Amino acid sequence: MKRLILFFSIITTTLFAQNPRTSNSYSSTPLAGGTIKGKVIDASSNQPMEYTTVALYSAKDSTLVTGIISAPDGTFTISSVRVGRYYLILNFIGFKKRMIKDLQITQNQKSID
Repeated sequence: MKRLILFFSIITTTLFAQNPRTSNSYSSTPLAGGTIKGKVIDASSNQPMEYTTVALYSAKDSTLVTGIISAPDGTFTISSVRVGRYYLILNFIGFKKRMIKDLQITQNQKSID
């Protein structure tokens, strides 16, 4: 099977106003504030991989948080990510799945390369 490489960076933004909460939210975890950006590259051809499935999972309980499809140039952006620990799973037909572990969004963390 072919392998794929993911170049990504995590850029988090912090809101300096009060953390918004939904009326039925009892969680102490602040809402949105982070962004995960990346680019999916085919390791053998070094070409961008369009329409790759990018799924974001919570590291705490492995629940699916959200998902997106990479753009024609292989890039993707996942916005409004809550503070917490995550991992990504990238999948494309005919390629081996790739897991990117230990992603963490914090109130003070601005970026990770």
